[in-house]
Amino acid sequence: MTVVGHTDTVRVAKPTTIATLQRLGKDPTNQGLSEARAEAVAGILRAGGVSAGRMTTQGRGPDEPIADNSSVAGKARNRRVEIFLTPAGGKAPGSGGEEMIPAPVPAGGAGGFDSGGVDGSFQ
Repeated sequence: MTVVGHTDTVRVAKPTTIATLQRLGKDPTNQGLSEARAEAVAGILRAGGVSAGRMTTQGRGPDEPIADNSSVAGKARNRRVEIFLTPAGGKAPGSGGEEMIPAPVPAGGAGGFDSGGVDGSFQ
């Protein structure tokens, strides 16, 4: 299983987000933010019983948008996590052998780890 974090193109500027990323040992950039987002979801999966040995995480920054970053709605869609499931002995994500299961978007917004506090409520 590969957990992949993504961001919009808005520069990381919020002091609390920068501080959180630095505390986590991440660069205060969209790349660091996407890595932290993927790791946060992997942590939730581990807490739910998924073995850490079955997961890898990746951050892709703003490089793979699924919507136009010029609108608020488009930016919200681009702040996401994707989970790729690979069958035992299967191919790595991006090579055509995975099944992609997009993370659900809660009602009222995209949520996720993108510009918020240190309690996991990053919105």
